[in-house]
Amino acid sequence: MRISRSLRALSVPLLVRPARRDLFRFLLTLCGVAVGVATFTAIRLANGSVLASFSETVDFVAGRASLTILANGPGIPEETLDRLAWLRKRGATLAPVVAETAATGAVDGEVVEVLGIDPISDTAVRTYQFGAGRDAVAAQNGTPFGEMFGIFEPDAILVTETFARAHALRKGDRLTLVAGASEHTMRVAGVLKPQGAARAAAGSIVFADIATVQTAFGRKGRFDRIDITFPKDVTSDEKRSLEEEIRSSLPFGVTVGPPERRGETVDRMVRAFRINLNALGLVALLVGVFFVYNTLSISVLRRRTEIGTVRALGASARAVFTVFLAEGLILGVLGSALGIGLGIALAKGALLLVGGTATELYLPSSHPALHL
Repeated sequence: MRISRSLRALSVPLLVRPARRDLFRFLLTLCGVAVGVATFTAIRLANGSVLASFSETVDFVAGRASLTILANGPGIPEETLDRLAWLRKRGATLAPVVAETAATGAVDGEVVEVLGIDPISDTAVRTYQFGAGRDAVAAQNGTPFGEMFGIFEPDAILVTETFARAHALRKGDRLTLVAGASEHTMRVAGVLKPQGAARAAAGSIVFADIATVQTAFGRKGRFDRIDITFPKDVTSDEKRSLEEEIRSSLPFGVTVGPPERRGETVDRMVRAFRINLNALGLVALLVGVFFVYNTLSISVLRRRTEIGTVRALGASARAVFTVFLAEGLILGVLGSALGIGLGIALAKGALLLVGGTATELYLPSSHPALHL
């Protein structure tokens, strides 16, 4: 109680009156804390949101795959499918995929992921639902496969509703994709609802027949991965046994594992990117701390007269120190609260810059959503 009364008595001459007299200094200190916290918060939120968007893209593209075959080199030879033909006798489905990145319309156009698929086998792994309401995987309900098989036609692609809306595309329209130094004019064969694989890359993804993508991007004879699904009655032990058999059937430089492994690969790819951003945020926070320290030090020196007066009236050095410590705590709490709110607002803008850079360097992910 005595300490509490002492703090209340000292707060008026040491905090309230100087704050009123030098309000600009008080607000400047508060802004220093807020800016440091806001910068750190914005960078961490933007960083986490971009990584979460990449992970979601990996999950959506992986679909229902039990295992994924990947290559450590330039790609998986097509002959690998023949090596794994025995899996079909076990009821497994093999869905080869070729993944490429292109720009729309011109070299500086929007980055879009191009996924080359086998329409026959891929529907066992990923879900495709057309804008007209026809589900490409609901064959058991008598749903026609005409729209899905439309990508068998030369230069035909499927686009998402999000992508079609952004580029004013309709079925039958033409879309130019730029990869490297060459342009490829594609025809929109169908529009997909934002379900399943169409949610990958925030909708900035198009699908084509695997042969079309291999020809357009010079990838003949190679796949990027092969997704494998097993029947529902296959147990975990049987899956592990089959994984070992698959591994022994693969050529050199090709590996097999759970789809989550691709997410780990993405995390390793962007690790340096995340470290740089985190370091930048910490620097901003340290600058804010240094700014507050200098400001508080100067404010204490400017209040030497008030400090001398209260000390002459009997206030202890510990009580005076506690008052200034309370001032720093108040500034820290208020500045942090303002900084977090400002940081969330800044994160939305930073997300466009960070997301754009990461998209160009690693994976297409148009306008990632903010993850708080």
